[in-house]
Amino acid sequence: MSLNIYHIQFVMLVVRDMESAIAFYRDMLGMQIKILTTDWVEFELGETVFILRPESADRKVDTRDQRIVKGCLLGFEVPNLRLAIEDLRLCDVSIRLEPTHTPHGYIAEVADPDGHPITLTERNHVAI
Repeated sequence: MSLNIYHIQFVMLVVRDMESAIAFYRDMLGMQIKILTTDWVEFELGETVFILRPESADRKVDTRDQRIVKGCLLGFEVPNLRLAIEDLRLCDVSIRLEPTHTPHGYIAEVADPDGHPITLTERNHVAI
């Protein structure tokens, strides 16, 4: 087979309120907008594009049971997880999991304005 997939080109997330979602990902998480239209926003993350789209008849947000991840979990790496969580806490972002050590580094989980779980990671090199 000659498929040879070598990276994820984009990830798209459906949101209820584009304004709130853009503010969260741009202002709280520090992502840079590449393209912005009324029903599409792209954030550049290295080789991967992160896209937000509003709900529509064929795209719905389902976060009824926010303790269970359905289909996809977003994870973003940050240079200093402890500082990132402190900053997000000051902005009243919902912290679902405090920084926790794992064999690969530290993880924490926050929620975006629609309740989507967002995992933040810091690789093993700085102790919290």
